[in-house]
Amino acid sequence: MAGMVITLLLIGVLSYPAVHNHDATRAQAALTLLWQGIYSLTVGAQAFAVTAEISATRIIANTVEPYLINPMEVYLKGKTALVWTALASLALIWCIFRLPETKDWTYEELDVLFEKRVKAWRFKATEIDLIMEAGSIANKERDSQ
Repeated sequence: MAGMVITLLLIGVLSYPAVHNHDATRAQAALTLLWQGIYSLTVGAQAFAVTAEISATRIIANTVEPYLINPMEVYLKGKTALVWTALASLALIWCIFRLPETKDWTYEELDVLFEKRVKAWRFKATEIDLIMEAGSIANKERDSQ
């Protein structure tokens, strides 16, 4: 995600010299391909699946992208990447603080971490005693009934 944010920022910044410099335009094109590669290897598959399954067709038709690149409207050209940089930066910040890394954790351990309300960015450094913690959670559930 951070790589995508940086790539979008570079594309947007290069749009200023790209007006008079063909090398900057080529660099934008190369960075766009790089961004597409990063996107396709990471969040791309999820985005298409969620969007296709959840969005209404009327909503899909009214996105902001055509407005930003339309010559009769705002017409930002390469500066459109700066808009997406801002949105991608917000998504990156959300991911850092709210999306926990679940690699190498079992479902039972994840239950304990969520029950203990461990912050997302502290999952990796947290050590738990599954037997001790699972008993504690079971007691809480039994007491609440």
